[in-house]
Amino acid sequence: MNEHGFIKAVHRYLPSEIYRWKIHDTFTGGVPDAYYCGPAGPLFIEYKYIKLPKKADTYVKLNISALQLEFLSKMVKYKQNAIVIVGFVLENKTSGIILKNKIWEQDLNKEYYLSHAKLTKDIAKGIEKYVLP
Repeated sequence: MNEHGFIKAVHRYLPSEIYRWKIHDTFTGGVPDAYYCGPAGPLFIEYKYIKLPKKADTYVKLNISALQLEFLSKMVKYKQNAIVIVGFVLENKTSGIILKNKIWEQDLNKEYYLSHAKLTKDIAKGIEKYVLP
């Protein structure tokens, strides 16, 4: 699987009432991968898909660009919902974590990812909490 496949896997579990836009902007750098909107408001998401390291104490590099960090930080500053969702395979299942409150700026080790891992259907439920009442 790759990032595109991971996003599709999450989208399969989203209810149709959530507006979703997989953003592909070749002119503006730093724009997040997706925008979601529902009655409770909008949400920007930067998706990453990684291979987890073998050792639990190894830190994971997300490769979020400076422009992506700037965009996400600006949204948080403006009191807009912005998160990073990181996908990975765990025990042969597509899993991931939701990073909020700018925690994506911190170095997080594999143990953190393992302790916060959710299946794709639960990742979709996490998105719902932002955009549905």
